[in-house]
Amino acid sequence: MECIAGTCFAPCLFMTKTGKPVKWYTSAFDIEDRKRVEVLLAGEKRLLEMIARGDSRELILEGACLLVEELASGCLSSILLLDPNANCLRHGAAPSLPKPYIEAIDGAVVGPSAGSCGTAAYRTEPVIVSDIATDPLWANYRDLALAHGLRACWSTPILSSEGKVLGTFAIYYREPRSPAAQDHSVIRQITHLASIAIERKQAEEALRRSEGYLAEAQRLTRTGSWAWNVASRRSIYWSQENYRLFGFDPEEGIRQTRCFTSAFILRIEIECAEKFFLKGRRKAPILTWNSESFFRTEQLNTFARQGIPFVTYPAISWNMSVHR
Repeated sequence: MECIAGTCFAPCLFMTKTGKPVKWYTSAFDIEDRKRVEVLLAGEKRLLEMIARGDSRELILEGACLLVEELASGCLSSILLLDPNANCLRHGAAPSLPKPYIEAIDGAVVGPSAGSCGTAAYRTEPVIVSDIATDPLWANYRDLALAHGLRACWSTPILSSEGKVLGTFAIYYREPRSPAAQDHSVIRQITHLASIAIERKQAEEALRRSEGYLAEAQRLTRTGSWAWNVASRRSIYWSQENYRLFGFDPEEGIRQTRCFTSAFILRIEIECAEKFFLKGRRKAPILTWNSESFFRTEQLNTFARQGIPFVTYPAISWNMSVHR
């Protein structure tokens, strides 16, 4: 078998019993497609591992761009992120584009005639510009692109799982060019991976903001919170304010002493409180500990055996100045 310019030839010779050649067959097949698929699969695996490890968004998106540039020789790729508050696109990754060009398009406005990327984000569909020099969509950016030797730009919106625009993925060429079928396939794969990376980072940022707001609210209202495993009778989470209220050091971890867990607070559902406490039908013993009052866990366990519903108390709040 012989390979020439990515095409392999496999000859097959048929001969008679006496060794005389009768027929000669040759089959040819292109190995470039197989190599491209192997590179794409390896790249996808690498990017997914980066996402799972929690690598930075910038590093993941740059890796996605470099993978495309490895698959499509001569291209330059970029990822822009949507800023919904300003309705513009911000730099995400562009390892091979000229730095002055990257800086110039950072903050490009989304609109119906805003180059390939701004228009793709506006339309929520791919925008293929085969020749920047003549396409009207590039009227406001044509001189900038041509000055850096960019002649073609294909942009595809990166969509969330809910179909919202997260950003755009673009492929540039230094000569007029239209995408082939294999280019569309690569673009679909890369935009999907980019959406996973972007959505995960956005979810992490939203969680950090939410936790920050909750911590500040607890600090201002002197409210602590925790989680308790009923089966094991162990605390599994304490908020920072909970440590402060009980006077424990967060560096020492969650207290699991019998003295503390025996005084662990449980909340009786409002209906049960009205039925069994407020109406005077039952009285729960009180345990004073650390200058505070708690329902005894043993009494509530008795309620549980009698079929009285209760759940773990999610928060504790009091004015410490009253007791000091």
